[in-house]
Amino acid sequence: MLDSLEKYHGVDIHTVNSASRRWDRIMAYFECCGVNSYKDFRGLEYWPPTKIRGRTVILQTPIVCCKGPVNDLTCASKGRAHPRNNNMIKGCYNVIFNKFFYNRMTVGLIVLLIMFQSVVLFCCSWILCYMSRRNSY
Repeated sequence: MLDSLEKYHGVDIHTVNSASRRWDRIMAYFECCGVNSYKDFRGLEYWPPTKIRGRTVILQTPIVCCKGPVNDLTCASKGRAHPRNNNMIKGCYNVIFNKFFYNRMTVGLIVLLIMFQSVVLFCCSWILCYMSRRNSY
């Protein structure tokens, strides 16, 4: 997962590549930032961008890591990004892993309940068949 961040461009719509768009969608959907945290973006070739919409900026995290609607860039700006307004310390790996693990547990429980119900129905059917044969003689 960390390798796919190498070409992350971030915000600038004119230079955004498919890897950036995928990461932006993942981080927005799961409300997370980076693989492990915002620190995964340090030292990337294209990160951080220096100009957004013609304004000079110094971002600490991608804007998509901000919580809630983004009206300005302060929630992602260096020195202003904080866990209260940014998902900066919530990595996507753990969020996605926990989501799939939780769903796997739910699916497993449902399968076990269906199997139990099938066994009970089979036993009831068998008892009814046995009783009907016994009464028919």
